[in-house]
Amino acid sequence: MEDDPADNDEGWEDDDGDEGVNKQRFSPLEDGFGNKFVNVIDIAGLVPLPMVCCQCNGGGIVNQLLDRRLLPVSFKSPRTMFTFRLLKDFRLSNLEAKTTGYQYYQKLRRVTNPAFPHLVPNRYPELRRASRMWRNLMQLRWNGFGYSARHREADEGQTMLIPGPGELAMFCAACPQPGINLPDNWETRYTKNEVMRTLVVDGNFSADHLRQKQADLDVFLSEGQGMMTARHPYKDHLAVARDEMEVLY
Repeated sequence: MEDDPADNDEGWEDDDGDEGVNKQRFSPLEDGFGNKFVNVIDIAGLVPLPMVCCQCNGGGIVNQLLDRRLLPVSFKSPRTMFTFRLLKDFRLSNLEAKTTGYQYYQKLRRVTNPAFPHLVPNRYPELRRASRMWRNLMQLRWNGFGYSARHREADEGQTMLIPGPGELAMFCAACPQPGINLPDNWETRYTKNEVMRTLVVDGNFSADHLRQKQADLDVFLSEGQGMMTARHPYKDHLAVARDEMEVLY
């Protein structure tokens, strides 16, 4: 991945603001033992809990949270984290019920405090950020990255498994592919009408691509690794591509 959230923590800090709505603190800063409170967000609502990290195995706070099925929003100073159960539920709600992130988090505020949901801290930006990270992690896992021994890059003495172009795209078993569902002699065995590949180009003509206010802070988690090409090869293609007028017969 070209831009890793862990390398851009200045733009990935938890947001403590709530547009001036929440004038009183939702939870104390720390308990009687000096342990700082964090916000754990689940489908049952937002729960402030004091966090105590284990110091015996040296696994780091992020790895400890992931082992407890919690995804932190910030890798530098985690104060808000979402349960895996919530992230799965939000993805299904967005996929099947078309629930937006704003609507989903407003429901969580209502679940947390039915009488005064506006007193629950606003973590809607964090939900959007965590959902992007979650979907990217699921893509990596579904395609075998993280469990394989194939390593491509080395950084400061450590090897990292990074997907190549298109390696996160969904595999299509129905497409004619030599060595998979076509014999080696398919070109001489079949006629061109028996085996053909059709490319269909479609677009979303109702989507509005708005200009970003801070485009330089945008983080590309899987640039060129899925169905969409990377930015720089696409710009190189546009520089030499020619527009041809379509002729209607």
